[in-house]
Amino acid sequence: MNKNNYVLFHCHHLSSLSQIIVLRYLRHPHDQSVLLVNHARFGYTTFAQKIEEHKIFDRVLTILEPKNFDEKQNEPFVCDYYDDYFRGNALSFDDIKEIYTACDLNNFFTIYCRINKKPLSFIEMYAGQFKEDSRYDACTEIFHYPSWLEELSRKYRALTGDDTKYTKNRFIWPASDIQYEEKDRKVDFLNAFYALEESVRERLVSCIKMPEGVDAGSINLLLLNSLKWIQHMAGLRSSQYYLPYCLILDYFYRGMESVVIKVHPSDTDTAFFEENQEVGFNCIPAIIPIEFYGLLNHFHIKRVISVSSSGAAKITRFVEQEIRLGVEFLHRYSEIHKTIVSLLIGTHIDPEAEYRTTGLELLFAQQLRTYAVPLFCDINNISSVSSRLTCLIIKNAEKSDLSELIISRKAILFFLDEGSLQYISEIHPFFRKENMITFTIKKVKRRENTLSDQEDEKIWIICCDAEIRKKMQNFIFEYELPYTGIRIAAGMEREELNL
Repeated sequence: MNKNNYVLFHCHHLSSLSQIIVLRYLRHPHDQSVLLVNHARFGYTTFAQKIEEHKIFDRVLTILEPKNFDEKQNEPFVCDYYDDYFRGNALSFDDIKEIYTACDLNNFFTIYCRINKKPLSFIEMYAGQFKEDSRYDACTEIFHYPSWLEELSRKYRALTGDDTKYTKNRFIWPASDIQYEEKDRKVDFLNAFYALEESVRERLVSCIKMPEGVDAGSINLLLLNSLKWIQHMAGLRSSQYYLPYCLILDYFYRGMESVVIKVHPSDTDTAFFEENQEVGFNCIPAIIPIEFYGLLNHFHIKRVISVSSSGAAKITRFVEQEIRLGVEFLHRYSEIHKTIVSLLIGTHIDPEAEYRTTGLELLFAQQLRTYAVPLFCDINNISSVSSRLTCLIIKNAEKSDLSELIISRKAILFFLDEGSLQYISEIHPFFRKENMITFTIKKVKRRENTLSDQEDEKIWIICCDAEIRKKMQNFIFEYELPYTGIRIAAGMEREELNL
């Protein structure tokens, strides 16, 4: 690198890569540039190699956070670590013309810059990020980092770039409602990314491609969250990480073609999908942020589903239908078979039935009814009952919830747990054995390495209307869940029913 003539872009999180590219070409189109990416595998990927080959940046390097140091040696250790890094990669820290950094929950490189009194500019990954002071304690609370690391980050304002004379600029989204003196610069990053000069866009397109056989002009997309985030939010073991997403694929994409999975950039291990290629998993490279595919000609997404992905907001202009299931889905996904079967029963009795829930998130049931149930039955060919049916789905209800229920004769109560059923039997006079039907859901393994269990599940159904009960007795639901690797069979519990 020429002396005093290279710009350093520090990408601590790949979600900010498109923003970094925008600033690289808006502010430094003719300067030599170095991209440092905090990702252990990034430098070995074809994507990274092509970025360097096509001169998006002059050099692309991997840089990791320093580890295994203690409170007594924190600042000296950080300095020694990055001094060694720059020497080892034949770079001079003193010769940097400008520094830009984008990070999420931790960033020791900014501490190094501050200690060396080197001004730098901060890039906001999402609108309002710099306003969230809680980001400083996130690693302490979520990943159990020692508290002194949080104190070190706060001391140097390493995540927000506020309250320091060494912050040159902060580049923020237009929707941000923060102000930091005269140093904030609002940038419409997304529009600027898609408005890059044609020659730059062509070079970027040369760095990416869709899987063979997938039409970029008509895809159904599933966005995955990071493994660490899932483990924290849902308490899932890493071995079960993909199970909620397999269920989403089976219930929300049933019968759809060109289903594409985008693993989070921090989780590049797609071995689970590769080991089950016969199922039809199509994965686009995890390492490439999803918005880069918007540079492809005729890029169009028919349905995109995420639990809670920031990537979904970056591709809305290409999306026909977006479904955000929300974090609650990760807490309720184990109830998905019973909820779906309950909804299918209610739909076959009355496709216009009104649904309520007690102890179960209503949004969870509504999303399944709106987006999944129509894929399992033709609602248009089912006749409605003369008066609108009310269906109540109950799970882990308290006695106080159930004691206030006012039940009409044509209502159907679906109990997803035995405890709630016991409560209702104690406090409601309409509970009689002749008003109850039990549905059994059997799960048969169809693939050796399925993540699903094979335990039977039960739904206890109460309805005072004999005619409705008679109709329900004839219902049998059978369907394959190829991504999950099981077959579902559900019907009324009786000896002669061979499920």
